Amino acid sequence: MENKSMSTKKKLAILAGIIATIFIGVNLAWFIGVWMPYNKYTENMELDTNTSNSRSYVYEDKTYIYRLNRPSYLFFNAGFFSVEKTGAELMIFIYPESFEKGYTYRLDSMNTDTGDSMCFFIDSDLKVLSYNEENPEFNDSYKQFLNENYVEISLMLNSAIDFWGLE
Repeated sequence: MENKSMSTKKKLAILAGIIATIFIGVNLAWFIGVWMPYNKYTENMELDTNTSNSRSYVYEDKTYIYRLNRPSYLFFNAGFFSVEKTGAELMIFIYPESFEKGYTYRLDSMNTDTGDSMCFFIDSDLKVLSYNEENPEFNDSYKQFLNENYVEISLMLNSAIDFWGLE
């Protein structure tokens, strides 16, 4: 009987060791692959004191406000960069792909006079990626907005790429 209970204790110890190893492995992979890559991007930025989020950084120059938000604990695709023109109603979000090179770009616009807002994804060549198959009018409005604001959006995106040294 005593050998059997030792066997059960040994199995539980092995199981606990396996669970601890998996937990440590996932945390280590997240820390090295997701959290640490943001270190180089925060060097010229200050912790954003206007938010309670201790993962947010900000830098402001005469033209743009640059923001960086590190991913939350164990979230693999939740960090982002953003750039907005000071006093404007246009913002570009840049989402790095975890563990690989590449970015996803989202364009947000808010008209404070009318309350209308717009949010859609674009590629690095400033082509619309978000399409609403059920409502083609949205697709046309995205393209029209992008065409009307192409120069400003291009300047903002290039400024963000230069500021953070994104590839």
